[in-house]
Amino acid sequence: MPVGSSGKPVGSTNNPLAQSATAPYPLLTEESGTPTIPIQKGRIFNTAVAITTDFFAADLEPTNSPTTFRIYVALDSGGVVSVQRTSGGVTVAELLNSGTALTANSAYMFDVLVNEDDTINLQDSVGGQILYCMVLEVPGVIS
Repeated sequence: MPVGSSGKPVGSTNNPLAQSATAPYPLLTEESGTPTIPIQKGRIFNTAVAITTDFFAADLEPTNSPTTFRIYVALDSGGVVSVQRTSGGVTVAELLNSGTALTANSAYMFDVLVNEDDTINLQDSVGGQILYCMVLEVPGVIS
């Protein structure tokens, strides 16, 4: 069993929720024992969206910086989803999934790095129905 920096076995009954600080997504650290709670930034359920129209009425802003926005998305159409990142008044499109269309009715998850002067929104290249979309800010996680 791996041993953490505190000398306790990671995942033992003495420390059942601790994860190694080197884990890819340390949401609970053995050093502090303090959970890092994700912050919900946006959620959409079963809502139509037009082609190249922002998913969210207002751009999503980070609470912490730098941080990671974890995006979970499922669409009924097979379009390319893009992050619309605005920084300093300039918006650029960043294609998710290497610019490859998502499979309709399938779920995907993406991590996007965000800085304090960034705002984020999402768009779909074909429009259709957003089956589910949730964006969480995961403080302390830099992918």
